[in-house]
Amino acid sequence: MDKYQDWSKVLIEPATMNDARLFSLESRMHEEEEIRIKEYEFVRDLLKKLIYSLEKTNVSSIDGILGSQGLANNKSTDIFGGGPSASPI
Repeated sequence: MDKYQDWSKVLIEPATMNDARLFSLESRMHEEEEIRIKEYEFVRDLLKKLIYSLEKTNVSSIDGILGSQGLANNKSTDIFGGGPSASPI
């Protein structure tokens, strides 16, 4: 309990009630801003990981399709259906 006795000396007391309200509002705004920044960074990182994994999956599936059919084939492959498409390479 001894360490809490000097709190009144350490705390900055507002001169008026309006200063206290302003300080309270600024504190809440700062906290909410920090939370939004963290949420934005989380979503940004999550989207980067999603895009990276989708790119890796598409490259792997295309490599698998081309590797199984060979590059000497003159017909292009529909990567969504797995069958050959009508247009030549």
